[in-house]
Amino acid sequence: RGFAYPANGDYPQAIADYSQAIRLTPDYAVAYNNRGNAYDENGDHDRAIADYDRAIRLNPDYADAYFNRGLVYDKKEDYPRARADYEKTLAIDADHFSALHNLEVLGKEGH
Repeated sequence: RGFAYPANGDYPQAIADYSQAIRLTPDYAVAYNNRGNAYDENGDHDRAIADYDRAIRLNPDYADAYFNRGLVYDKKEDYPRARADYEKTLAIDADHFSALHNLEVLGKEGH
């Protein structure tokens, strides 16, 4: 359900469902990543970063968690951290088009 609620803009309910999934399976990196996405969409960037950090600690090869954290750092205009996360994403998944694109954009904008 947590995955379905954001389609309707119901981020608080998605957060609640992912939190329940985390309570049931505390080492489930995907739930932290997805809850981070819901926090980000709900405007709580710091909590999103904390969830991406946790997902990465649980699964250091989780490319999407690095990418998503990079997106939030980009929104916060913390370009060095965004760049580092996009680069880490590509180190794990060299075909991650969005990370490559975002790195190119950062370069073109002089960040």
